[in-house]
Amino acid sequence: MNTSIILLSIVGLMAGMLSSSIGFGGGMLLPIVTSVYGIEVAVPVCTIAQLLSNASRGHRVEKH
Repeated sequence: MNTSIILLSIVGLMAGMLSSSIGFGGGMLLPIVTSVYGIEVAVPVCTIAQLLSNASRGHRVEKH
């Protein structure tokens, strides 16, 4: 398996755990995704991921 994919998976897991437990951490993915796929792909992908993450968090808060 490619080393960059392993690194991306590990950082993604850490960012997900931080984001779900204390509310931030998703931005940790941007430098890794940029180094793997380039800035043209990294910015839109990370932007959509952050938007969906915040929308789902807002939806959960709104329900309670």
